[in-house]
Amino acid sequence: MPHTGLGLYLGNCTKENDQNSSSEIAEGIYRVFRLQDLNERMLMKLNRCLTNVKSMESFLEGYDNESEKWKKMFPLKDSNVEESFGHALYSLLHQSLADFNNIPMKTEEYTSKKVFLFTDCFTPFNDNEQIKQRVQSKLRDLNDSKVTVYPFPLRQNTQQSFVKSEVETSFIEEDSVDLRELRQLFDFPMDFESKKFLPNISEVVLESLEEKIMKYATVRRLLFQCPLIFKDIKIAVKGINPFTSVEWKKVNLYNYNNRLQYAIRKSVPQCNNKDIKKNEICKAYQIADQYMPVDKQIQNDCMKFGEKEKPILHVIGTRKFEYFNPSYIINKASFMIADEDKEPNDSQEKFAALYKSLYKKKMMVLCWGMPRKVSYPRFYYLIPTSIMDPEPLSLERYPHSLAMIEVPFGNEIRKAPEFVNQLDSTKEINDSHLLDSLIKASIIDKFKTFSNPSLAWKFKVMEDHLLQVEVPQNEEELNLQEKQLELDEMFQSMEETKRKIEKSKELTQVIDKLSNKYNQISNYNELKRTEEDVDTPNVKKVKKQDSNRDILNDVKCALHYHNSKLKNCTNDMLRLYIKSKGGMIKTGKNKGEMISNIVEYLEKNQLI
Repeated sequence: MPHTGLGLYLGNCTKENDQNSSSEIAEGIYRVFRLQDLNERMLMKLNRCLTNVKSMESFLEGYDNESEKWKKMFPLKDSNVEESFGHALYSLLHQSLADFNNIPMKTEEYTSKKVFLFTDCFTPFNDNEQIKQRVQSKLRDLNDSKVTVYPFPLRQNTQQSFVKSEVETSFIEEDSVDLRELRQLFDFPMDFESKKFLPNISEVVLESLEEKIMKYATVRRLLFQCPLIFKDIKIAVKGINPFTSVEWKKVNLYNYNNRLQYAIRKSVPQCNNKDIKKNEICKAYQIADQYMPVDKQIQNDCMKFGEKEKPILHVIGTRKFEYFNPSYIINKASFMIADEDKEPNDSQEKFAALYKSLYKKKMMVLCWGMPRKVSYPRFYYLIPTSIMDPEPLSLERYPHSLAMIEVPFGNEIRKAPEFVNQLDSTKEINDSHLLDSLIKASIIDKFKTFSNPSLAWKFKVMEDHLLQVEVPQNEEELNLQEKQLELDEMFQSMEETKRKIEKSKELTQVIDKLSNKYNQISNYNELKRTEEDVDTPNVKKVKKQDSNRDILNDVKCALHYHNSKLKNCTNDMLRLYIKSKGGMIKTGKNKGEMISNIVEYLEKNQLI
């Protein structure tokens, strides 16, 4: 799992770490696995430790045998835990900071950094101010690196029976244990900006800690709370998440050669590879398998809210339910109901009227927006759950609400909604006619069918490279070439002469004799040229002779100056002349500077 790291460290432990470790480990710290991206090997190692302890003997003999196995697997360095806890805590914090700053290669830096400290010892410094200041200095270093340390105090094991051994992993009660030293340890002066990386240890209530753990362990049914804007009408709504079995989406990152695959998005041209003019481009939103042309009004409705107005949903219009295609459903559907806790207060009545009008007209709502602050804008269909005819969705078991179905963009993964358990029914639907006319007036009749350029391009590649179909030349281009040749008088006269020669046998014989004679002459010249090439001296000697002729001296330089102001001299000739003067002439960056420096030298010595 990239971008999700995990590390497990044990303090006050004498077990030796792996010798293959690339970084040094503090004394008394056993690193079960270092901080890195979560992978299968880490989970297998943790599962192996648990299975070694949870044997059949432990179930038969009780809890003591299990605790002894833990001690054998991870032996303690110091049996007096209360006295050595401060030093062990400092080593743990030091090792966690070192691993946060030294992550493995090919691992991106983690944005959210947290250290969860589980302990059943509540005296980290035993009223020793020196140990307290030492641990607090390390906490400051972690805080400067934006790392938050969360202490989780656990009950000490006082039960002997195996049945009640579960209390070891539960949180302690406030009235039974003194957390004074833990609070003092985290209560050190910091500036305002750094306070946000510190847990609020002064308000530690163990029941609240347990409540937080349970909150993250259970599924949250409330998905979002936001306003639904329908023209001038505002309805406060909230989304309910049905209980489903959540599955991880499988992503194949490796091909058959075990190499990473990177997806590169490219624009697809038309089949004829010609550039498209701007006025020929039609902007459209792709909604499932159809395209909706974008006009200014729809664009303004979709983009008129900014960052400050999130979350919000805008109704673009209504459509007939027959246009809904269940094959283009992605993710899982959620249910939208009225939010009675938010303003306006009449949201329940407006939502009931909207639902009833959509149900009677067999319509659905197309909306656009961000239902949560951290979500990105998308299209959604709002479909009444009571629509039964036709039946692409079987929603008869669900209460009266609007099924909020996410509409895919482009070629996103299609997925049918998973099984949804029945929810609590809402209040009785009000048979109101307030929104009938508004729904009818908001029908979108602008949906058109466009050709798919991506599919056409794939067919073109198949024809060209697999079927090897010859691409016919454009008739307009052929006609243009013929027109250009017709206007060429010389071409026309040559064509006429060619026709005369082909008709007359005598002329053809004369042409054949001439062509044979020309071939003999060209062959003789070719043989003569090759013989002369064999007799020529070495090419390198010729180059040396030519280079000797090009070497400048004072007389040649003066002559070149009078003839062409030294412009006919090459850069190599000028550089050699400057080097021959032994630093009396300054070198130049380009030809112009070299000429000016040489002219200055010649004038100074009265050579020109």
